[in-house]
Amino acid sequence: MPLQRTPSLILICFLAVFVVHAMPARATAVTISWNANSDKNLNGYRVHYGTKSRDYQYIEDVGNITRYVTDDLQEGETYFFAATAYDLYGNESDYSQEVSYTVPTTDTPTPDPEPVSQGRLRMETGEVDVDHNWTTVELSQTFSDPIVIANLMGFVGSDPSVIRIRNVSPSGFQIRVQEWDYLDGIHKTETIGFVVVERGLHTLDDGTMIRADSFRTNRTTSFENVQFGTEFSTVPVVVTSIATVEDEAGVAGRMKNISTKGFQYKMQEEENADQVHAAETVMYIAWEESQGQCGDIAFEVKNSHQLFGNGFQTQYLDTQFTSSPVFVAEMQTCSGSNPSTLRYTDKTINRIDIQVVEEQSKDSEMDHYNECIGYLAFTAGSATIQDSDNGGQEPSDPPTDPDDSQQEPGTAMNIELGEVSVDHEWTTITFDKTYTDPVVIASGISYAGYHPSVIRIRNLTTRGCEIMVQEWDYLDGTHTTETIGYIVAEKGTHVLADGTMISAGSTQVRVTNAFVPVTFDKALTTAPVVLTCITSTNDNAAVITRMQNITATGFETSIQEQEKSDQNHGTETVSYIAWEPSAGVIDQQAFQVGTTGSAIDSAFSTVTFDAPFDRTPALMAAMQTMHGDNPSGVRYDKLTTKTVKMMIEEEQSADTEMDHLDENVGYIVFEK
Repeated sequence: MPLQRTPSLILICFLAVFVVHAMPARATAVTISWNANSDKNLNGYRVHYGTKSRDYQYIEDVGNITRYVTDDLQEGETYFFAATAYDLYGNESDYSQEVSYTVPTTDTPTPDPEPVSQGRLRMETGEVDVDHNWTTVELSQTFSDPIVIANLMGFVGSDPSVIRIRNVSPSGFQIRVQEWDYLDGIHKTETIGFVVVERGLHTLDDGTMIRADSFRTNRTTSFENVQFGTEFSTVPVVVTSIATVEDEAGVAGRMKNISTKGFQYKMQEEENADQVHAAETVMYIAWEESQGQCGDIAFEVKNSHQLFGNGFQTQYLDTQFTSSPVFVAEMQTCSGSNPSTLRYTDKTINRIDIQVVEEQSKDSEMDHYNECIGYLAFTAGSATIQDSDNGGQEPSDPPTDPDDSQQEPGTAMNIELGEVSVDHEWTTITFDKTYTDPVVIASGISYAGYHPSVIRIRNLTTRGCEIMVQEWDYLDGTHTTETIGYIVAEKGTHVLADGTMISAGSTQVRVTNAFVPVTFDKALTTAPVVLTCITSTNDNAAVITRMQNITATGFETSIQEQEKSDQNHGTETVSYIAWEPSAGVIDQQAFQVGTTGSAIDSAFSTVTFDAPFDRTPALMAAMQTMHGDNPSGVRYDKLTTKTVKMMIEEEQSADTEMDHLDENVGYIVFEK
């Protein structure tokens, strides 16, 4: 969509000078820097880069800083970089001058050996009273290669702070409270819980899996993929700690997209910092939800699925501990993007009060989006127990390939098709099947209410999600009940009995009016029908997805706010299902997947299905092209067993004109 420019504002003229540095790290990294723009309405910068000149594959919104570090570059490849500036009104400059950098080829180092658990799960838990001075914790037993987690502090001192750990050794570690850099650094004594586990993969007697490991990262402006190496049976709770002090600046960690195979992670300095931080060692424990005993240590591990924000909320425990337990806890989501940590108060044998605390280096506002909290609670003590799996050694089978998510043809599909009636209030969808990492798509709204609207989804868990119809922001927000079809599928690649391929996944989109590439996990055999949906609510402004350039290997997607907006939308999760054109049956539900060709515009047109259904089906639909660039979506009416009427509906915040060029609409229609 063309930028909506404010007539009184001169287009930003951005002339950049880049300095590219090779950085010593595990992966080849470069630092890109540029001259600051002096426009008084400047809001931030975007870095564009890729392996083709002026045809950039990646876009990173770096905010209002003039430096960006990336370490996901491949040896031997030449990358091209440019930048743009954008202002408070959504205007974006032209590309800066372009620079290129060829990543040098180096000898491949010998990989670190896969961690093993030495035949025993060695663990120690406890609490320590700590202020801003370094305090030494001496462990009661000696570890071979300990992983230390301490990430939840009390609330004696109200200044926002982080926990720093250093000098981890087989017999102990050092820990302190570090206030964010804009504060005076003097902090009252806080009580902090810790857990130490021997590095490796552990399996308890009941089959519960635990992975304790570490990795190095300097990522602060983008998330890094962290793989467990062995796939879990269920999505674990993950807790992390930055366990080195290579850089003195205050820093905290954030996670998102936790699955059975891994998670995404980045560090955050305070908002007013340059967001360039030295590489640190991050330790983590991934523990499947469970409760029981490890030797003399009682434990409970749980993802609360309760939403926490910037006010204290109570988390009740299922386990009745005999004394106040030791806690480590961490946000499992990144709904609110500001640097923040967890604090607790009122901890008893069966409850704890937790809140999210943002730092205030840039502004005094501390409101925070709802986050899911995962926690590990223990009685204090130490234990050494025999792993139940293979004498404590790693399984003899090789680790699951993180990319090998393809389902064998003809096996049971972990996919469900449904329909829901929903208005402007949040409605809960409970899944019929059990999922590990579900992808949910709802696309195409019926025409009971004529106000232009979008579909919003939030609180996606393994058990269900919430959905609503949101009118564009210029309207009153009250909407009549509509009928919406939806699909739930396990993330990954599925293959039907006839060889038809389906790809389900998600990506993060942080810019409006600019397309970002999405690549399928595995190439399909033909260009699919792609349906997308925003499955987060990190920004309450109405927003919709658009697509173009769909191929067998991927597509391009963008998000759009209404025309009369600042076009500055928070980062959202865009989920997708790509389904090759086909017809068949899943779980006794007949389905058809097809496209209309470039035949649907702003007037209702009749679409005839390839074959009639026995009863009125449910329908999902989305534009596969972007011939008209105004914010718009697909509406349908008069759905029968043989036909449906479809139209492209534009919103009218800037003008009343709703004419739209012909679009190719993809649809999935199925029996209810």
